[in-house]
Amino acid sequence: MMKEGLSSLDIATLTKEFQTIVGGYVEKIYQTSKDEILIRIKTKKEKIKLLIHAGKYVCITKKSIESPKTPTTFAMTLRKYLTNAMITGVEQHDFDRIVEFNLGKYRLVAELFSKGNILLLEDSKIIVPLSYQKWGHRILKTKADYVYPPGRCNPLLLSFEEFKDILGKTEKDIVRTLALDMNLGGLYSEEICLNAGVDKNIKKLNEKDIKKIHDAFLNLMEMEMKPLIVFRNDEMVDVLPVKLSIYHDCDVKEYSSFNESVDEFFSEKKEIMVEEKKSSEYHEIIEKYGRQRRQQENALKKFEKEITENKKKADMIYENYSLVDKILQRVKKKEDIKMFKEIVDENRNEGWVEILLGKTRIKLDIRKNINENAEYYYKSGKKAKEKLEGVKKSLVLTGEKMEKFEKEKKQEKKEEKKTKVFWFEKHRWFISSNNVLVIGGKDAKSNERIVKRHLTEKDRYAHADVHGAPSVVVKGDDEATLKEACVFSLIFSKAWNAKIGSGDAYWVLP
Repeated sequence: MMKEGLSSLDIATLTKEFQTIVGGYVEKIYQTSKDEILIRIKTKKEKIKLLIHAGKYVCITKKSIESPKTPTTFAMTLRKYLTNAMITGVEQHDFDRIVEFNLGKYRLVAELFSKGNILLLEDSKIIVPLSYQKWGHRILKTKADYVYPPGRCNPLLLSFEEFKDILGKTEKDIVRTLALDMNLGGLYSEEICLNAGVDKNIKKLNEKDIKKIHDAFLNLMEMEMKPLIVFRNDEMVDVLPVKLSIYHDCDVKEYSSFNESVDEFFSEKKEIMVEEKKSSEYHEIIEKYGRQRRQQENALKKFEKEITENKKKADMIYENYSLVDKILQRVKKKEDIKMFKEIVDENRNEGWVEILLGKTRIKLDIRKNINENAEYYYKSGKKAKEKLEGVKKSLVLTGEKMEKFEKEKKQEKKEEKKTKVFWFEKHRWFISSNNVLVIGGKDAKSNERIVKRHLTEKDRYAHADVHGAPSVVVKGDDEATLKEACVFSLIFSKAWNAKIGSGDAYWVLP
């Protein structure tokens, strides 16, 4: 089962990495889904996308996320107050699953526990929450005072004596004491018990075991950062800032930063959930059509049977005309009918008698004559036939709907498989022999645009000393790529049309 959200320890690690956005300015804010916002931030070095998913996670993302064409009311309110605001600080509140972004006199609070929330505050007043929420001790709504959830233990601030005191007074087993009372969460608590060599289920610890637990806790807090994603049977199960013994039998993929691993993990999880939702919706609709078809097929059999049986009853009445007529006459006159072995049941008060002709039971209305009884069954068969025709049409329609739906889904899958169009494809571009992206302008405007938007301090600029040569941005600095970029600039200049067989090109630092 995949990890659902970040722990307090995960958030503490991420918050340290988020210091790179301090000093950056908010450019634009989007609400990308019911529980998620995307903030575009401009720093001195680069443009950054900050993704906040209420109740789950927060990370700087490099993934392509589709922005809605029409901004939501929540996004518009955030833009009103935060556009061009400078991020002056990022911090975690008291080792809780709460991240606060300070923006001058405003604070953007991301609550990453339970259902979660995202709130814009001025001082301690709520300007706008992502969603209205109410508990006994606090209410999250516009103009209300923002009140933090009840305070929880910050294990990073505990002295050994305080640590020992909590373990000594608890009535829970050790793993739940660490997870709940010390706010470490289940996974890290299990890791501490495992590394300490102490049974996680015991409740009373001696001094020696408490020392082991405390040492294991300190070792975990001081472990070297090794951000990674954990795989079990080729499926992602967890994302962590450090390598844990509890996953000793699992495969891992390491990353250069915890943020990078979080971005990869939750973006992949989102894709899986989208696919699972699509698959679930697809199967629900197919099942709905399947149920309709089964019901219609059953109705078809029912009406076909009714048509056959009603016709047979009407025909048998006429085939046994004399007998049936005598029975009806004697019943109407209230005469003795014991001599008719064909009579199997009767209820004169309700006005019917039931006869058995061969293997067919036929109920006769004693208030009607023989012709009227036969006609009743012929009409019943006719009505069943009309209903049968309606069911046949419905069955064909259901089949057509099902076929159309499946064709549309197949087409959607085909379109999804189409090659993704990358941002650089609007320019001239190539991938160098050393797998480095090189882009060039197509005209004066695009030359200016790629330099302004895409040339960073880490890149190189190449150009040919010929009229009409494109400005070329090189996303790398190896010698082979730079040479190829210079040739690229010369090729797309006007040298060829001018019948010039050679030319000079150069590269420079930004």
